[in-house]
Amino acid sequence: MNRTVRTALTLTALIGFSATAHAAIQNGWPLLAFAQEQGCELEIAGNGRFLEIRALGLIPGESVRITVTNGDMTPIVRQLFANGSGNSKLLYIPFRFGQSGGTVGARIEASRCTTTASAPWTRAVRVID
Repeated sequence: MNRTVRTALTLTALIGFSATAHAAIQNGWPLLAFAQEQGCELEIAGNGRFLEIRALGLIPGESVRITVTNGDMTPIVRQLFANGSGNSKLLYIPFRFGQSGGTVGARIEASRCTTTASAPWTRAVRVID
């Protein structure tokens, strides 16, 4: 088998398995914050080291702007699109040099809703049973 085909098969397998692992890992993370407006939902879930910011209840293909704040840092703004189920998500590592914790704020802006939520974070690993 030539090298190009072998590389393509390997990448395909890795991408497929990483999506499965991603779903299995984050489904067990506790919900830290929740907000809802006009059918749109904003969830912040995390394990102490990583946060997942989820925009739910969107129209499939709808554009959503997610803004993440963490203390006095420059806000992170991402323009994403809802998947076929009307969901969009963003992973975030809440780290600030010299800080052992803080509050992460998230804001979603879609065509029919705008909502915000915030959750505290610390540099500790939560044990999830």
